[in-house]
Amino acid sequence: MYTTISGIYENGQIILQESAPTESRMKVLITFVEESDFLPNQTTVKALQAAERGEYEAVSLDELKQQWDDA
Repeated sequence: MYTTISGIYENGQIILQESAPTESRMKVLITFVEESDFLPNQTTVKALQAAERGEYEAVSLDELKQQWDDA
C-alpha cells in the first residue's frame, strides 16, 4: 500500500498535516518538495475542492494525461 500525506519539515522534525493511514509500525518514504514546485494547477485545485465537498467526477486516464501535459 502506498499513501501520500502532506507535511512540513521544520527544525529537524517532520510535522504531518494529515493523519497517518495506520497506527502500526510501517516503513515510510520521505520526498522533499520545494514549495514553488508544489503549486497545483487550477484543475487540481478545483478537483480537490470538489473532493472536499464530496463531489466526485470520473476522469479517464487519457483526460488526466492531457490535463497534466497542458499544465
